[in-house]
Amino acid sequence: MAKMEAMSLLVFSHANSFGASTYRVMFEELRRLGHTVEVIDQLGHNPKYPVTNNWPHVVEELREFVSSVKAKHQQTPILIGHSLGGAASLMLASQSPELARGMIMIESFVMYGWKRWAIKLAKLFGKTMKRPPASVALRRRTTWDSVDHVIAHLKHKRAFKHWDERVLRDYAEGGTVVTEDGKRTLKFKREIEAKFYAYFPDNVMPMLRKYPLHCPFHFVGGLQSRELNAVGLGGTENLVAARSGNTLQRVEGSHLFPMERPIETARLIDALLQGTEGFRL
Repeated sequence: MAKMEAMSLLVFSHANSFGASTYRVMFEELRRLGHTVEVIDQLGHNPKYPVTNNWPHVVEELREFVSSVKAKHQQTPILIGHSLGGAASLMLASQSPELARGMIMIESFVMYGWKRWAIKLAKLFGKTMKRPPASVALRRRTTWDSVDHVIAHLKHKRAFKHWDERVLRDYAEGGTVVTEDGKRTLKFKREIEAKFYAYFPDNVMPMLRKYPLHCPFHFVGGLQSRELNAVGLGGTENLVAARSGNTLQRVEGSHLFPMERPIETARLIDALLQGTEGFRL
């Protein structure tokens, strides 16, 4: 398909514990392909928008950012989100359809059926902060001697071992800050990461029944994603089936496939943008 003369305005929201700087390679490819990409650096870190049950303040933080992007460009953006960012973007598109011309959700979860009730009850009884993945996040190492030490520590871990080397360096540099003693410490606070896990939304399906999406929707998941395979696709399949033209596809990679294959991910996003009538200007 021939390229459109007017390309898309995109607002991208990041996954939990990985700020926007981690996705630089993917963003550069999207911009090379002609798209305008606006990103929020780190959700949940502004005290004005704390991470609480079902993330209402986080959605409000994203709403404020997307509203400013829409006003700046005089154009309604397409929302793209990875994991945490996908769930927050989906809730925003449901609640505020005037802010979303379309949506691409990458490796995010729509809690459905008994699993939705299980996490709801676990939160009610205060269990979610004491169990993985929140409990693991609270024990996460946060400080290293240098960027190279960050890379050396992470590169052989299961979650990072297949990352593109450029992305791993971007995470080590942009995802850490220099401490007073010259070391590097994680920029994404582990306490906030844990809260995102512990308070993951259990109200998305009821929200979508009350406020169904009015824009095109695509979902992309990794074939080797342990997280997606554990949660299941029931809720997402219902969402896809709700509108003609919505799609669900799986691609090679883990839950973090945008970090493993950033160029391919950008080109897949571009193909979805090109091929969806509702996404076009």
